[in-house]
This record gives sequence, structure tokens and C-alpha cells, in this order.
Amino acid sequence: MTVEAVRTALGGKAMVIDPPDRPFIVINALHVVRDRSGQKLMEFLVDDFLQPNTPGSPIVTIRAMDRSLVTVEGVYPGMTIAEAAVIYGAPILRKSAEEGFGGEWVSFPNAPAGLRFSVRGPQGGQAGLYPLGLFESGKSVEGARIEVIETGRAFLN
Repeated sequence: MTVEAVRTALGGKAMVIDPPDRPFIVINALHVVRDRSGQKLMEFLVDDFLQPNTPGSPIVTIRAMDRSLVTVEGVYPGMTIAEAAVIYGAPILRKSAEEGFGGEWVSFPNAPAGLRFSVRGPQGGQAGLYPLGLFESGKSVEGARIEVIETGRAFLN
């Protein structure tokens, strides 16, 4: 799918905000989709992120962050890790430096291939309960939630 196809599919229900023509870093290459109230629904990155506004560039990564964007099985941003575990199985949380900001992610054994779930603890804190010196855990802080559901690119963790 292309940026133009997204605009057509949205049909005016939401707007796509394009990044600068020459973004400084990848995070500045994200197209942002906002509803009419200005609420961020999702972000996406096109194949040539150094020239993100080139017509016809395919979308390679989609990051959903609004609870109205639900997987086929019913998992959505804002859902607790515990609720998602009922659907997808026992969670494995990981801390990662991949994004350069110390991201934290959860995977589930029965989640569809290609989905990745960014998580956050209550009040924006850490979601996982990690043993000293480890960056992987099967336990999360009570109330920890899925913040973003991402799909599209190969992930390092």
C-alpha cells in the first residue's frame, strides 16, 4: 500500500500528515495519521524513508497506537499485557536498545507472525519485572499495557 492509497482509504475520516521532505533521523520520516479531533491513530514509514514523500513508495512499517485499531483476535493498544495473554498465551517481555531509547516489548507464543507489541508500565514506567542483570522476563508489573502494535519490518529482538 502507498501513502496515496491510505489517503483514499481514509476518505476524509482522518488525515495523513507527511514528514519533512528530507528528515534528519528515521523517527522524523514517519507519516502520522490523526483523526478529526487531532488524536494520533497510527504512524507509518515508507520504503525510502530518506525521501518519504516520493509518490508510489510502499509502506513498510505500520505503528498502531489508538485503541480503535484492533487485531483480528481482539488485541488493541491500551489493553493490559494480562488481558492480551488470555488471547495470545504467556508473555515474554524484553528490554531493548534497538530503538535507541531503551524500548520495551512483549511477545506472545500465539500472536500472529510479524506483529510486535511495545509496552509501558503504569504511569509510563517499566512494564517488566526483570531479574537482576537480565533483559527478559515472563512477569510484568500489574496494569502494564500494550502501547503500540507494530508490523512490517524485520525486528532485531
